[in-house]
Amino acid sequence: MDMASNGNGLKEIHLPVLYNFARAISAVFDIQTLMTHFFNILKTAVDFDAGAYFVRHENHSEGRVYVKGGMDKSKVDAFSAAFLTRVRGVCRDLPEERLPAFGVSILMERGNGAEKTGPMRFIDLPLKYQGDTAGLITLVSYGEKDPFEDPGVIDAMATHANAVLEGLLSHMFAEEKKLAEILLNMSEGVFIIDRNGHFTAVNPKGLELAEGLCDREVSCVEGSSGERGVFSECDCDFARCVKRIKESAAPHEKVRQEEIKNAQGRIFTLSISSLDLEGGYIITAKDVTEERLMQKRIMLSSKLASLGEMAAGVAHEINNPLQAILCNIELLEYNANDPGHKRLKRVRDGVLRIKTIIKDILIFAREQTTETENADLNIVIEKSLDILKHQLRMVNVGIRLELSPNPVIVKINRNMFQQVIINLLQNARDAIEDSGVGSTVTIRSELVAGKEAVVEVADDGPGIPENIQDRVFDPFFTTKDVGKGTGLGLSVSRKIVEGMEGSIVVASSPGKKTTFRISIPHHGVVIDERRGKKRREYDYSVLRDKSILMVDDEEGVLQIVTEAVTPKVGSVEPVQNSKDAFERIKERDYDFIFLDIKMPGMDGMDLFRKVAEAKPRLTERVIFMTGDIESKKTADFLRLTGCRYLAKPFAMNELLDVMCELTLRADAVKG
Repeated sequence: MDMASNGNGLKEIHLPVLYNFARAISAVFDIQTLMTHFFNILKTAVDFDAGAYFVRHENHSEGRVYVKGGMDKSKVDAFSAAFLTRVRGVCRDLPEERLPAFGVSILMERGNGAEKTGPMRFIDLPLKYQGDTAGLITLVSYGEKDPFEDPGVIDAMATHANAVLEGLLSHMFAEEKKLAEILLNMSEGVFIIDRNGHFTAVNPKGLELAEGLCDREVSCVEGSSGERGVFSECDCDFARCVKRIKESAAPHEKVRQEEIKNAQGRIFTLSISSLDLEGGYIITAKDVTEERLMQKRIMLSSKLASLGEMAAGVAHEINNPLQAILCNIELLEYNANDPGHKRLKRVRDGVLRIKTIIKDILIFAREQTTETENADLNIVIEKSLDILKHQLRMVNVGIRLELSPNPVIVKINRNMFQQVIINLLQNARDAIEDSGVGSTVTIRSELVAGKEAVVEVADDGPGIPENIQDRVFDPFFTTKDVGKGTGLGLSVSRKIVEGMEGSIVVASSPGKKTTFRISIPHHGVVIDERRGKKRREYDYSVLRDKSILMVDDEEGVLQIVTEAVTPKVGSVEPVQNSKDAFERIKERDYDFIFLDIKMPGMDGMDLFRKVAEAKPRLTERVIFMTGDIESKKTADFLRLTGCRYLAKPFAMNELLDVMCELTLRADAVKG
């Protein structure tokens, strides 16, 4: 056979092999699958004993060894070592630690699989990507006959494999670029650690978070190799956490999580998962301090909501007997002598003070809103002090008020600013009580340069150590014993003040004094909340022929109000049941209907709606009486009806004044 015919014969042999190879790799998506097809299909045309490939692209490298079944392990090890030497010869700039630990696969046997002995014969096939060396394919044979004498089919398959490899690498580079862009913009920190313990990649957010996790200025993260990059040699919170997670992870667990709280009180969640192919780990880190703070706020809001509901019920139960007490006091005052009159006045003042305290507690316990209004800081401070005055007195902490003699007007949410003052007073009380140092809290207010309202809360307690003064406003930071403080009071206070366009700072001398200074922009509107409206004097004789239906489930209130009003009017019909009251309303008209809101069965709101349907003209004659006007439901209802209302306990002259006002208004409409 001549050379030409021999060449054509080889081509005829090569074509099925190349066809099979092309068909097999038409839908491969990874390098290892491509190379597995390469070695197994090449084995059908070339009698080699082992082969291997190595590919590197960017920071990724991979390789594998393929051997005939039954090959002696010593031969496998010898070939692997020889292949690594050949790889280093081709990829001269490759660091030794970048070479992967090659796995071994068994080639599919075709024909004689007997062990051959003889010299090692190699053929190397460089792999290229865009003209640069990207790796190496090596084949070895131990037989007497050299299977590589005619490399035609080998070169053809290697050329085809290289073309597919270029496409795979281009796709991988594009995907890695997308991934890099994603990592660059992630709100979570991402750390990749190789099997040797080096950080091989860290995104910008990871470096930012690492500053709060590592005690040595991120020395555990900086550098992709060398001692500075070995996190296990850095004894920081981050390194210790990663080590704990790795050591405690069960073999079947893919992801482990742990939380770290650093020295500044910031809370981080770390998730670590293994990279099976690389033998390393990927760690994601997230600062969850705000999330935890929000959870605490939600819990606090829920507790306040529950407290608000409970306070509303308590207020209703307290205000009803207070109403009866106040009415009895007023009736007794008419006939009391001077000493007795003074005593009754003191009792009446005490009842009214209880009423004010209950109202303030209701306001504070209600769900907070962001609505603001012009308010006098002096009055808000005094209201806050009323709530804590008893607690402070019980631990022998005195209060010194140095408030501005003039109104200090700001635009604030009263309830939320009241919470700030209460938080500061509680902190001062706890510091003095726990240390046994100090006895007085001083509260000052002033208007600075007509532009800025300033409130200072100062105590003569133990002071704050200099090394933690910068951290007192951090969420969850507390020096109190476990169970006594949440570490949220000052951080919440700062958020509230800043939300009102103000600022809060602390100044402290250890062992002497601590002062919290709040500054809020002054509002130019001049108001004086202390200056009450001048009470109009009414002639109660206009009520002498008026008929009244009084509806209240509290028997004591019903009786005493009836007794107090009867001398001034024509008639009063007391009714404890709303259903009975509605039957009477259907039968006749009344000049006034005194209506309690909270009642069993049909409450005052439901009765009012029925009256509005049956006799709408009578709704203008309803005067509501309630022990809780601070609840949103009650306040919205009263606002919707437009009716006059009195908060229990109220003085009789308040009720008579409202009746006179409505009577005169009705007469004016008629006239």
